[in-house]
Amino acid sequence: MLMVAKPHLQRVILIAANSGIRVGPSKLFDVRWEDIDLKRCVFRVRAANKNRNEPVREIPIREDMRGLFKAWKEEDFAANLPWLIHYNGKPVSSIKTTWETCKHNAGITRKITPYCLRHLFATEAIACGSDIGTVSKLMGYSSPEMVLKHYQHVLTRQKKAAVESLPSTPLPSVLYGRVCMDKKNGSASC
Repeated sequence: MLMVAKPHLQRVILIAANSGIRVGPSKLFDVRWEDIDLKRCVFRVRAANKNRNEPVREIPIREDMRGLFKAWKEEDFAANLPWLIHYNGKPVSSIKTTWETCKHNAGITRKITPYCLRHLFATEAIACGSDIGTVSKLMGYSSPEMVLKHYQHVLTRQKKAAVESLPSTPLPSVLYGRVCMDKKNGSASC
């Protein structure tokens, strides 16, 4: 999708997949350049009304995306645009039409929504070793239960890593005749 997306949708996809921010007018579409600190490599997001303990949270910008944010900022400042996400010089309030068009142009027929980017963030962050508490804070939750219940999806590579993390089981040599054999060293393999 990223390759066929319009520039404003490319921004949405890249930012949401790498930050966990909600896509929509109450979160990502509200972010203005004044909310972005490229020196500290963070952007500030106003919290939902239900999270009164933390009215603003900071989300780090990936170091490898810093240059992209700088280029976007220069482009937007030259056009006098204060919003991070905009289209035809105006703030974006919905991406439903452009999302569906982009999906069609990318040949995607299954149901995926912009909200799936939030799931992608949580799943990948946890799969890559981030702790659940940090992921939940980045996503704007005060406790990890929501992330555990709704967002973490176990990836095949995680299942494989879990199985491979177990200690080796010594197998009696009599079993080797009954399992697949590695012809080079005579050990069981799959």
